[in-house]
Parts: sequence; C-alpha cells; structure tokens
Amino acid sequence: MKQYDHIKRREYYRKNAERIKAYNRKWRKNLYRASEKHRQEELERIKSYHQTERGKLALSAGYMNTNARKRAMPGKVSVDDLLSIDQECAACGSNKNLEFDHIVSARDGGINERRNLQMLCVECHKMKTKNEQRARTLGIRDIPDIDPVEQLELF
Repeated sequence: MKQYDHIKRREYYRKNAERIKAYNRKWRKNLYRASEKHRQEELERIKSYHQTERGKLALSAGYMNTNARKRAMPGKVSVDDLLSIDQECAACGSNKNLEFDHIVSARDGGINERRNLQMLCVECHKMKTKNEQRARTLGIRDIPDIDPVEQLELF
C-alpha cells in the first residue's frame, strides 16, 4: 500500500498551483451550470407531479403530518391512506367541495391516522367544527364515537 506523503503533495501543488486553480475554477463553473439545469428540470418534474391526483394528495398528507407534528399529535398519514377514504361526505353524502377531517380533533386527543379521518363537504366541516368549539366552551371534553350525521345533529 502506498503511503501518503504530504511533503511531496505540497511541493507538487507549489509547482502546479496555477494549473490546479484553473482546473478547479473550470470544474466549479461546469458543476454550477449542470446543477442549475438539473435543478430546473427537477422543479418542472415536481410541479407536473403535483398536478396529478396522487400529487395533490401527497401535498395534503404532508400538510396534515406537518400540522400534526406541530400539535404533538401522534400518527402519520400516507397518500395510500388518503386514497382509501371514500370520496363522499360522511355526513350528507355529497361529492363536491370535499375536505379531509379528523373525526376526533387534536385538541380532543385525536390521532393523525387513517382510522381517524373522514371526508366532509365544506358546509358539514364548518358545522362540525362549530359544534366542537361550542362543546369546548360548554365544558364537554369527550365527543362520543358516533355516526358523523348524529354528531352534526348534537347541537
């Protein structure tokens, strides 16, 4: 095995300093060009992925997981979890303006997992959130595990 000789290396660098510096400048310049081109291609690829249905769900899952971590909510949701949820409102059966909803919210001790998710239309989601806030102000902490339609009709 060849031994590393730092004295010879230093001497070689002194003799060829300009040639080595020119080579390094050229290498860094080409690397920057290549990386900029690659970066643009990668951004375009990501942008086109986010236009697909799976890409949109990936963004939703990431958003839910980030918010869950901020709230110290256990669990993690994947794209496949979101794809497995029926695409209709759990309360009224509508299939327009749907949003993901945690059945038991983080404030009430809910978890960020598939079994705690449902689809609600915007109107039903607003009503459910309003009812949960009303329950908190009245001092009702635990919302019972009941059908979403019955839950909306509680108040």
